[in-house]
Amino acid sequence: MRIAWRLFWKSRGLAALAVSTLGVALALGAALASVADAILLRPLPVDDPERVVRIFTPSAADPLGLVSYPDYGDYRRGSRMLAGMVAQSQVLIAAGDSPAEVRLGLAVSTDYFDVLGVRLAPGRGFRPVESRDAVVVLARSYWESRFAADPRIIGSTLRLSGRPFTIIGVAPRGFGLDRFTHEDFYVPAGVYAAGLLPAAGHPLTDRARRYLNVYARLAPGATREQARAEIDGIGRRLETQYPDADQGRRALTLSEWEARTRTDRTMPALAALLAGLAALLLGIGWANIAVLLLARREARGKEIAIRIAVGASPGRLFRESLIESAALAIAGLGLAMPLARAATTLLARVATLPTDLSFAIDPRIDARVAGIAVGAAAMAAVLGAVPARPSAQWRQTLAALEIAVATAALACAGSLLAGVAAAERIDPGYRIDHVLTIAIDPAQSGENEAQARVFYRQALDRVVEMRGARRATLAQSVPLGFTGAQRQIAIDGEPSTVWMNIVGTGYFELMHLPILAGRGFEDADSADAPAVAVVNQELAKRCGVGCTFRMNSHTVRVIGVARTAKYFQIGEHPRPYFYLPFAQNYASRMVLHLETQGNPAALARAVSNALHRIDATQTLSEIRPLESYLTQGAMFQARVGLRVLAGVGLAAMGLALAGVYAIVSHAATRRRREIGIRIALGAGRGRVLWAVGAGAAGSILSGTGLGVALALAASRVLAALVRGASLDVMMLCGSAAVILLVSAPAWLMPAWKAATVDSTSLLRAE
Repeated sequence: MRIAWRLFWKSRGLAALAVSTLGVALALGAALASVADAILLRPLPVDDPERVVRIFTPSAADPLGLVSYPDYGDYRRGSRMLAGMVAQSQVLIAAGDSPAEVRLGLAVSTDYFDVLGVRLAPGRGFRPVESRDAVVVLARSYWESRFAADPRIIGSTLRLSGRPFTIIGVAPRGFGLDRFTHEDFYVPAGVYAAGLLPAAGHPLTDRARRYLNVYARLAPGATREQARAEIDGIGRRLETQYPDADQGRRALTLSEWEARTRTDRTMPALAALLAGLAALLLGIGWANIAVLLLARREARGKEIAIRIAVGASPGRLFRESLIESAALAIAGLGLAMPLARAATTLLARVATLPTDLSFAIDPRIDARVAGIAVGAAAMAAVLGAVPARPSAQWRQTLAALEIAVATAALACAGSLLAGVAAAERIDPGYRIDHVLTIAIDPAQSGENEAQARVFYRQALDRVVEMRGARRATLAQSVPLGFTGAQRQIAIDGEPSTVWMNIVGTGYFELMHLPILAGRGFEDADSADAPAVAVVNQELAKRCGVGCTFRMNSHTVRVIGVARTAKYFQIGEHPRPYFYLPFAQNYASRMVLHLETQGNPAALARAVSNALHRIDATQTLSEIRPLESYLTQGAMFQARVGLRVLAGVGLAAMGLALAGVYAIVSHAATRRRREIGIRIALGAGRGRVLWAVGAGAAGSILSGTGLGVALALAASRVLAALVRGASLDVMMLCGSAAVILLVSAPAWLMPAWKAATVDSTSLLRAE
């Protein structure tokens, strides 16, 4: 190894180029692999994650329906193929003393940590007798940020929704079953029944209310197929036993991997894109180090020939070559690790959403990702030690592949950019400009329905009087936001679960959401008036104006049909949806929508102050313009993909150009005697320039064409990220032109240097 370092010290320029290109390729490859791992591939942080399955209750309208609490109890009690079954649901709670902050927690079954095999320290998990007690387990990140990781907080209290909860334990670092949204604490689900946390309706007894994510662990010796058959049988029994709530429902048992790929179709596409880019970047790194080391071996051709003549065996020469390439690979790996950590931090910051919740993609350079980097470095060492004598055509082929990757990345980035621009031009069905949204939940301050309604009336009256405000209303959910509500309804006796929103008077007018038939809500639709609803065009196909449906054992009459809009994703297909008036349907947590004359963000502080002057105990959250839910939220995957592709495209271009430059420089050095003779015999600079650089120019042209083909092959993955992401002729031609323009100096500079050399001094040196 010492001899290898001495040899490379004599060729410091080549060694530095080899180490830097390999280090950058390994770093970016590891960073992209870590993100792909975080969003799709990383196993659950529990014991024996491959033995964990998920249970859903799908219907025709809801392919992956969640589970109600009564159904969860029946599945748990009736199963023999499952060693344990746990449930969790997200809950937004005002945590801490005044001023409290809205934090995300999980309401879980008391055996949650035991079934999952998660060990807590300090403290402990829940006991069965604590199902309705005011006890809380903290997430480690919240423990560290809120309590400075003080182990003495076990036994102390944390106020949740104004009530004291005793802290009994801290979850381990990195624990959480959701890959993106990270909770701050855990409470027993039974606290709803004890009235310790606010809840609408009766979440623990309402069989039609499906809000639980259910995980189960296979019993020893049981298979997933056996568990599927058993849970399916229980589901069929429940459908017969409880037709009002479970008719048309099935029970579906999926592995964690199956559940991940079905719940979000865009994330597998994003993960595939990132993994593919990681592989291509590693390929560029391998190609570069192979080209550079092959060039070095050719430069040492005379020395190697002499050593063979005096008896050096091919095996010894290969071992020495392997040691040399291994030395470069180790140096490249050492450079790659800190670069990879910096790149993962940058990628994590790119992935931001318009929410106050703890949302983050959590890429890590852990043992699995580090193993990929080490394996890639080992492969680079082996490729760099290949003893074959490569032809000039082989080097040019490697250069062409590098250029192809850069071209494909640039074209795909341009396609995503066009797709994002096209998606932002899609009419969501309502206005998104000049609207400020603020989430409020009076129940977190201990207010009942009557008190909350008084506060909301005062809030609406106060904010519309402010300078720069026009009108205001309330809604339970924000379109393209991260919360939503469903209700089970029955039309002509046929039950179905449909997404819905509770809205105040004037909502349709403020949102510019047209009523196509009938009317919207009016002040006359009070709590004492007959129950009414507005449906969208899709639901109106089954129940239009004048039609009635059953909901919660009472009859609701449809009074209007609103335009079908985009509710959760900008590219979603039309779905049934309906609206209920806030006057007849109470929900504590509502979102104030304020129409403004100018920039809505400019009024945020003034509106918050006005609301706190009415009631200083109110906890406000999610204060942002409505437009951000489209530009940052709905386009999240596309924007992450765009930024990653742009960065990778630039890095790939730089690495490819470095490889092309090295190839042409080496060719010029290797042919310097020939060049000197050509010039001495009267060859013009143009001829010499072309003789030296023709191969590289051909590599660039062929690589650009191959890159266009790769981009076309990747178009299906891009379309999964965002509708409208298509590769047209102009995009492909533009990308190719950019690559050709930027690549020109990489082969022209060393070729020009060779063509302008002094032939006399060159031949004298020879």
